[in-house]
Amino acid sequence: LAQLSGLERSTRDYVYYYRFDPALTFERFQARSLRIPAPAVSDEGLGREGFRKKFGVNPFMLTALDARSTFGLDVDTASYARARAALRAGKLPDPGTVRVEECINSFPEKVKVPQDKIFSVFCEGGPSPFGRDVDLLKITVKSRALRAGERRDAVLTFAVDTSGSMAHGDTISQVRSALKTLVRSLKPTDRVAVVAFSSSPFVLLPHTSVRDRERVLAAIDSLSPMGGTNVEAGLDLAYKVADESLEPRALNRIVLCSDGAANVGTRGPEKILESVKVYARRGVYLSAVGFGQKGYQDAMLQRLADEGNGNYSSGSSRKGAEEIFRKNLPSTLEVLAKNAKIQVTFDKSVIARYRLLGYEKRD
Repeated sequence: LAQLSGLERSTRDYVYYYRFDPALTFERFQARSLRIPAPAVSDEGLGREGFRKKFGVNPFMLTALDARSTFGLDVDTASYARARAALRAGKLPDPGTVRVEECINSFPEKVKVPQDKIFSVFCEGGPSPFGRDVDLLKITVKSRALRAGERRDAVLTFAVDTSGSMAHGDTISQVRSALKTLVRSLKPTDRVAVVAFSSSPFVLLPHTSVRDRERVLAAIDSLSPMGGTNVEAGLDLAYKVADESLEPRALNRIVLCSDGAANVGTRGPEKILESVKVYARRGVYLSAVGFGQKGYQDAMLQRLADEGNGNYSSGSSRKGAEEIFRKNLPSTLEVLAKNAKIQVTFDKSVIARYRLLGYEKRD
């Protein structure tokens, strides 16, 4: 049975790769002699947008025509976590959910920025294993660490999906554990509110000082799944609660915990996104953390975080979720810059063509 199961998996994987290379034989696939083909060093006459539309990735660009590559610096990390969870389950991730920049940025760079600088730029390059006469260049932009006592107070509003879909596996238990991890890392002067939503939303805890930590933790412990998913109503209430306690000198943020499997209410997703943008301009940002597997809606959560001037990550396991809430979220509470972009200019006399890996949606 074990041999049959292994053969079935190999056959399934072979069929997947055969779609990209009809010359691939099953014997060569089993021998693990796969070679990743070199990228086509052109846009195949399609232009940048035409190439992206056909292949879903950026083409090589002639520096003689356009020597500058410009893209947004706001990068999420959810894609890597989702891909890793799929692979661990013995499945290939949906290609539409694999975003190169998110996978790369899931691994923090161990470079130090001098405390007298706001940020520094580091470059590392070498020959690419994918084709001849191609080099890979990695550019790291990193801000300095906050000094002791430098972070402003935070006013956080947890918007927690408690619909029936969150009962799948131990998803709601992961949410409770992750939120408690974040609360334990906050300062006594920070404040937290908890809004739960299923078919309808309700305030589980108004904004409460973290000095009363046990009360906040007890509210989180009381979260339990039931009913449908009305993300629209849940976010509406969460933003109203956040707006009532808006503190201009503090960090005001919604932390959305959901699988995104939404009955989005009566107005549709575009109305939700418009509301998120309005509050982001007022200074209330949104961080989206995806939980669960069944019915998971990656695109919805990504768009909410993008429009909310926040970030999107995925808690694909209890350990992974706690890591996000212990390290990633606290480090993103202080905003260094809004709408930040990077522009790389290539020397036309040295570089003939270049290609940006990832960032297709952040051009």
